[in-house]
Amino acid sequence: MRVLVLCASLVGSVSCSGGCGGAPVANDSTDTTRGESSGSTTSPGTASEAVASSSGSSAPRDASPPPRLEIVLQDDVLHVRNVGDAVARLKGRVRLEQRGSNGWEDVALELGLRASCEQAIPECVSLVPGAELLPPRWLGTRGDAQCACERCTAVTGELRFVVESCAPEGHTPHRIEGEPFRR
Repeated sequence: MRVLVLCASLVGSVSCSGGCGGAPVANDSTDTTRGESSGSTTSPGTASEAVASSSGSSAPRDASPPPRLEIVLQDDVLHVRNVGDAVARLKGRVRLEQRGSNGWEDVALELGLRASCEQAIPECVSLVPGAELLPPRWLGTRGDAQCACERCTAVTGELRFVVESCAPEGHTPHRIEGEPFRR
């Protein structure tokens, strides 16, 4: 079984703005930026990859290799960098999970890999090797967790971000879990 780990480190304060621009992304309109940030790269053999979807679906697993990514939360901006040598196709919606009494549970939020708040969250984004996405800041909230804060409430506890690949129709995507952090 191939395995990956994504690292998320929490640095900084809650803010309502984000930024993007720079390096190209293949086959979509999402801007990317390459920048300096600290974090660990993904590597085989360090964390488990889910084979079935969270709903218990028996869909076949995506046959393509899992993307090799680096994810770092810095000043509440989620940096997603492709450290592999192939284009990474990722779902535009990022998930947040919170450790509860029954294990990891989804936190209802609206957070996407988009270049600006004026853009809708894309279905999928393509990230070329070496490119980095810098979506607008995470507000540290559930609900409207990016760009708007009309119905948001703070989220605390042990958390982790989850990114999924864009799998072909009828296939289970690769699920890549970030390192847990406390807030």
